[in-house]
Amino acid sequence: MLMFKKLILAFLCLASATATISAANKTGIALIIGNDNYASFGALSNPVNDANLLKTTLAKLDFDVMLVTDANQQQMQQAIVNFGEALLSSGSDTVGLFYYAGHGLQIDGRNLLVPVDLNADTHSGVMAATIAVESVLDVMRQAGNNLNFIILDACRNNPFITRNIRRRGSRRSKRGLAKMQAPTGTLIAYSTAPGDVAEDGTGQHSPYAEALAKALLLPNVAVERMFRQVRNQVLHKTQKRQVPWESSSLVGDDYFFNPGIAQSTIANMPASYTDRQALSLHINFLTRPAYGGQFRSFTDGAILRSGNQYQIIVKPAVQGFLYIFQTDAAGKVQRLFPMASYGSHQLGNVNPVQAGTTYTLPKQGKAYTLDNTVGKERFYVFASRNPRPDIENLATRLTNAQATGNTWAETTATTQLNKVFKSRDLPLAPARGLGRTGASNIASFFNNACADCVHVLEFQHQ
Repeated sequence: MLMFKKLILAFLCLASATATISAANKTGIALIIGNDNYASFGALSNPVNDANLLKTTLAKLDFDVMLVTDANQQQMQQAIVNFGEALLSSGSDTVGLFYYAGHGLQIDGRNLLVPVDLNADTHSGVMAATIAVESVLDVMRQAGNNLNFIILDACRNNPFITRNIRRRGSRRSKRGLAKMQAPTGTLIAYSTAPGDVAEDGTGQHSPYAEALAKALLLPNVAVERMFRQVRNQVLHKTQKRQVPWESSSLVGDDYFFNPGIAQSTIANMPASYTDRQALSLHINFLTRPAYGGQFRSFTDGAILRSGNQYQIIVKPAVQGFLYIFQTDAAGKVQRLFPMASYGSHQLGNVNPVQAGTTYTLPKQGKAYTLDNTVGKERFYVFASRNPRPDIENLATRLTNAQATGNTWAETTATTQLNKVFKSRDLPLAPARGLGRTGASNIASFFNNACADCVHVLEFQHQ
């Protein structure tokens, strides 16, 4: 690997950890409910708009989103059941998020979400015809996932309590929502302080939904700080009439809805590597400590640690075909690029790569995480102006075998790919001893001056 700095000046490799790659942000599943078309009382202007805004925002962050609008009680109950089943089937690393916009109230300290068909004026009637927030917590608890968010943009200008309940002389109903104790691994966010009323907004969205949608997309902001920024924005927008509030029992490392790097930062960041004549590729290898800090460039020979996050940013100057693989210390191979999807999320990182286009791996706003396997890691990059069907076929066989759990097929494909990496046709160090002349040839790599070369990045994983 000592020749890397002479060889890699034109290409990239991905610093994930081993053959099993895990996302810095886990897969997310969200249930969003927006109710505004209330038949019997207090129609609202914006909850459905807000629900659609949050759906669009979370989809950008690779959440699988379930959206329900203007729902009756049965539809809300079924949506919550479906949400719980989706969380359960996705595993403990899945992030669960529930967002509700619409009327809400509290009775006897229990927070209730109001379906659009509610038509009751007694405590028992209301309790039977609404949805308790605890039911959402229950399905999250039963799913057993480690990280959950409940976001309640409720208690909007709400005439319901005084019109339908308090008129009967009861004092069991109070303004706004009640405080709830967030279970371990959960954050409950309220659009306004407990016991207070939230604004529906005079535009297309509530002040809270608008601030939340913007904050979710901010890169490199830990979730607790993100909600603090939401609070600041809502306070400013409402002239301090509305104060968002959270109850949190989050544990472990910081969580980032968007762990990525802002595009403006990418544009101004010096490259880790670029070819000598700047003809083929501008590339950044980026890392930061486990779940925090700023991304910084790293180069060949780096010492990297378990839990670190990684992104790779590449901008080719000409169109070409790019193939990227990673091997762990045991020789197991993982295909990294092109890869149409990462987990359940579509990436769109497909060949050929286009001239002047910036590609972010695994995807803008996402990052990889180095797992707990230690040892020497290598990443191999092939590139050509034309496609390489031999490499593509082997890579497809490998990916399919890993997806189906076919160990024998995976071992066979891995063995063949490792032979390709070490064959004379694709040597590890094709420009060994060529010095500056070799670097000049690499500058026109996409033009097939070195079409059978392999570029290698090696680092020590501790």
